Amino acid sequence: MTNSRPIPIVESISVQNIYEAPELKPIFDEFLVELPPSMLEIIKQFAERILMDITGIKGTLELSIVVDANQVISEAINYIRDGRLPLIIELSKTPFVKLYAPPSIREETLKDERKLEKISKKKGIPVEALKSAIEEILEHITFKVPEGYEEYKKAMKLVGERDPDDVDYVWLYFSINATAIVSSDKDITETTIKTWKNMGPLKYIEVILRRGSLSFVVLSLGGRAILEFLFKIILAVIGTILGILKVMWSYTKRIIAWISEGIQNLSELQALAFFATLGAIVYYFGREIKEWAETLVNRVIEFLRSVKDFIISLLNIILDSPIVRALRTLMEYSAILIELYKEINLKDIEENVIKVGGPNESSG
Repeated sequence: MTNSRPIPIVESISVQNIYEAPELKPIFDEFLVELPPSMLEIIKQFAERILMDITGIKGTLELSIVVDANQVISEAINYIRDGRLPLIIELSKTPFVKLYAPPSIREETLKDERKLEKISKKKGIPVEALKSAIEEILEHITFKVPEGYEEYKKAMKLVGERDPDDVDYVWLYFSINATAIVSSDKDITETTIKTWKNMGPLKYIEVILRRGSLSFVVLSLGGRAILEFLFKIILAVIGTILGILKVMWSYTKRIIAWISEGIQNLSELQALAFFATLGAIVYYFGREIKEWAETLVNRVIEFLRSVKDFIISLLNIILDSPIVRALRTLMEYSAILIELYKEINLKDIEENVIKVGGPNESSG
């Protein structure tokens, strides 16, 4: 078998590549993290309804993940050693992720006494503590019996000869059309099945889905009003400047018209005397007139430059305002959420999409 392809939605772009306005940091880092799952579910469902209308795809912002025994045991060991809440438990509380395993996982984790004693001795962990940690983690995984004869045949073809114990996980993967299997077992990862070696990338995507859904809902409800407000401000400023220039040009045209009309009303003798006088003035005061003209032109140029600088500085102020910075963040997360929604629900979409997430090897 060829090496399994990384899941498209976890390539290339990490959370760090998305611009986050400082004004939104407390919301993303504190409020959104502490928000009850029931509230997150409401946000998720609202975003799903709008996404369905926009894309025409009926789907969900939910990842179905199969977790194998090795991942459970690995997280149990880390849980005992450092006391950090396992990502399986953490992610089980979000509506964006559903964790599944076949019932046989209990046989591989809790009822294989020889395996548990071997791990206990190697890691220096009491067997009872290991069992307790595994039991706690398994409580946050949904046990589901694999179904479908065709799905079973595909699973047997892929891993049946490599490791019969892995068949149930791959069978369940095909049975529920899962997004991926979280496993570091080479008998699974070295097939064409979509896999992660740990829960790290899944956490990346959950963060994107959580922040993206909130951003998308906020932008859908108030984004248009914000854009209209900013557009009106810019138009008002430009309109004022154009009004000033229009007044200046109006006075300039009046002066030119006054001079032109005056010249046209002169008789031939008066015109001759006028141009003779004008010539004498230019002859005697040519240098002063030239300097005055240059000064006038330079003043006009300086004025136009100041208008340009004013417009640029004003645009910079507007673009660097808290509203625009927040709007940029909301738009980036919303754009990525739309692509994620497509990939989750149309798994045959592999090209011309934004790739999101962390490295396949990121630590759990």
